[in-house]
Amino acid sequence: MKRFFFIVIPILTAFVFFSFLSQKDIRNDNKIVVFFDENLNHRSLIKHDIANKIKQSGIKISTGYFNPEEIDHFIISNPEALYITENQMHSHIFSLKKFDYLSVMVAVTSTSNELCAISSEEFSKVLKHDAVSDIETLKKIEKNKVPFGIISFINLTLNVKPLRVNGTFPTLENIKSGEYENVYRAYIYMKDNRILDKNLSLQNELGSWIKKSFSIIAGGDIMLGRGSKRYIDLYGSEYPFYDIRKEIIKHDIAFANLESPISNKGKKFFPDKGIYFRADPVVIGGLVFAGFDIFSLANNHALDWGIDAITDTMNYLEKCGLQYTGVGSTRQEALKPAVFNVGGTNVAFICYNDIYPLALTESGKTIRTLSLNGADLNREIKPLKEKYDIIIASVHAGKEYIVKPEIEKINKMRELIDSGVDVVLGSHPHVVQGVEVYKGGLIAYSLGNLIFDQNWAKETRMGLLLEISFLGERPVYYIPKVVSIDESQAKIIKNNDSEYILSYLNFNKGIPDYDKN
Repeated sequence: MKRFFFIVIPILTAFVFFSFLSQKDIRNDNKIVVFFDENLNHRSLIKHDIANKIKQSGIKISTGYFNPEEIDHFIISNPEALYITENQMHSHIFSLKKFDYLSVMVAVTSTSNELCAISSEEFSKVLKHDAVSDIETLKKIEKNKVPFGIISFINLTLNVKPLRVNGTFPTLENIKSGEYENVYRAYIYMKDNRILDKNLSLQNELGSWIKKSFSIIAGGDIMLGRGSKRYIDLYGSEYPFYDIRKEIIKHDIAFANLESPISNKGKKFFPDKGIYFRADPVVIGGLVFAGFDIFSLANNHALDWGIDAITDTMNYLEKCGLQYTGVGSTRQEALKPAVFNVGGTNVAFICYNDIYPLALTESGKTIRTLSLNGADLNREIKPLKEKYDIIIASVHAGKEYIVKPEIEKINKMRELIDSGVDVVLGSHPHVVQGVEVYKGGLIAYSLGNLIFDQNWAKETRMGLLLEISFLGERPVYYIPKVVSIDESQAKIIKNNDSEYILSYLNFNKGIPDYDKN
């Protein structure tokens, strides 16, 4: 009997003691104990990151370490604590719930720095000794005080340039797939969700940004008639897009400028125009195959074959579930945006045309492209910005075959950003022009050709697919991917030709001063 008491009494005493600690933790909603697995990789980094985020949410914390093999001891004494580990933990006493914590650290440099990549050894060296905050690092990078620094992906801005680490760029696709190496994962366990429920900001901070992240891929001019028709007749409607499809379908929204009406109806409407484009309806299968979601019809060839042809084009796109914008019987109709909801973020596309012809009237009916010339941008864009989170504007404008945008075009595109547009995508010059970060917005002055038959010059045989990544309402990076067009088929290239086009564009450095004179 005495032996029984010697065993039971200590157990009961421990139970009462641990219960007291548990009740104390439960009563104190503004304090939490965070335990870190002593074997956790990058423990100091994750500890610093998580501890700061918890403190920012108004919760006081104390920290400690544990061995996963002794987890039951910690759970009994601290049922409301957070336990952070890379290993799955199981307890026969408590049913624990978890959510994933994802911290992605990326290397960045100044937009004026020609550095494009570093090794994982360089990354790890800086990470190990870097104790400054992301804000301090960003300030140093933007002022060129350090060659590169490391910050959290969530704090990326368009004012710095992300770097490849061991040849891999921190794109959303690479992060989600695990291909980008510098992703640190920890599983956060707790008895219930009470603390998270009471502190939603904490829950949002710890990992859920990935649910709000998305990417857009934007291409330039697509013309599927004239010389392109020859290859489509030979090889099928999917032929122009065989190579670029795998890139296009990676992204949440894919956009391009469709510069050839899709129809076998109509007549050449403008007798003195000289050049007319029209594509056989069979090409619609190729556009679907390629993975596009949205097209601009606001261009100088949309009305080449009259109202019947452009109406056919809109009908074919609608039947296939493809969106379009930039044309309508009234200006208000042409201004109606194509809208997407991605991860709770509403993205609206509007498309302007600044090149003749802008409108036509046929058999008493009128159809017009959305003209940029004379537009009251503040009046038109303000109500859209109040309704949608992100506004992306395509602009068909400028002089053809010049690689530097003229000052008039620069001013017009910047005015769009000033009016509330987040991203401006240029088309019409048939060559690639510069990309500029302006007042937190992004302007691609011309994406060049994507599918075309202009084979007479290197510049007209090349274009861009521009990837733009967003965290909620904020663009955080962009990547230009050079496309080469051979026999009306586009291919993404990484060779001397791509280096050539990226070097003469001088990416990330904005528009040179001499363009402003």
